[in-house]
Amino acid sequence: GKDNLEQAKVGAEVEKQPKIAEYLKNRPKTEF
Repeated sequence: GKDNLEQAKVGAEVEKQPKIAEYLKNRPKTEF
């Protein structure tokens, strides 16, 4: 649904920004 679409958009942006990818990987995902 919409959540998957948002995740896909975030993923696409994160792939361009490894530092952000690391940050997101190391934080809890409960906020999403």
